[in-house]
Amino acid sequence: MKIKMPEYFCLLMLIGALVLLAGCGSDASSPDGSWGQSETNMRVSLLLTPDTKEVDVCNSMAYSVSADLINTVINPSLPENTLFLEEYAVYFSGMTNGAPPLASIGENMGGTLPATGLSASFVDQGMKGAFLNDIMSGAYTPDETYPQYRARYVFSGTDLYGSSWGVTGDIAFRMGRYTACKVLVFPSSIALTGIANPDGNTSDDVTFNITGGAPPYSMLSDTASIINSQGALGAGIANFVIDPDSVGSDTLVTLMVLDSLGETAIAEVTVTTP
Repeated sequence: MKIKMPEYFCLLMLIGALVLLAGCGSDASSPDGSWGQSETNMRVSLLLTPDTKEVDVCNSMAYSVSADLINTVINPSLPENTLFLEEYAVYFSGMTNGAPPLASIGENMGGTLPATGLSASFVDQGMKGAFLNDIMSGAYTPDETYPQYRARYVFSGTDLYGSSWGVTGDIAFRMGRYTACKVLVFPSSIALTGIANPDGNTSDDVTFNITGGAPPYSMLSDTASIINSQGALGAGIANFVIDPDSVGSDTLVTLMVLDSLGETAIAEVTVTTP
């Protein structure tokens, strides 16, 4: 088919007009907030370092990753391409059967992109404390049974015109006990009057409570003739009661509490004469 010259020029003008209209409709910096989902994901790149982590619940430090967010739009230095970072959230999913659910965490943030070296926490003290309670109750014993999780980071914000953007990234980590947890016993020091055994009198009985470490616990006395060693306390038991015998003179008795990994705590009992 032959096209006459006037028709040819008309066709070119029509094509040019369509291209111009298409370009105006997809203007990335348009204030109409018309960003699509695919465009949102393409506007920001996210790098999380490291991508795996071993979380020691006995370590007092929180755990975090370094997050780098880069503005990937053309000429990001131009004012109309400014991207504001407003908040992030972390959502957890168990990767092993029976992994206890972990509550999501989040934080409001501020600044513009690029934003590099951000410290984005994924484990807080409350989370570690709850998991340590599970260990103490005997829910987990060997390392291989400790649960693994995936943490999904979601960073979000707006551009200069109020349009939203968002980007996600994942890391994997494992909760467990890799160092010795400190064992505590309370009271750690006490003085009381010893009554000859068997006395049937509870006025010289004292209950000691144990926290931390890895159950089960044991209790040993350095002077068994005054306060008996109780040995292994049994699964799920985190306290013990002493009933000292009478003494001829004030005597210091040292009680040693041990956890299943050999960590110790000391309690001192001064037994006095009537």
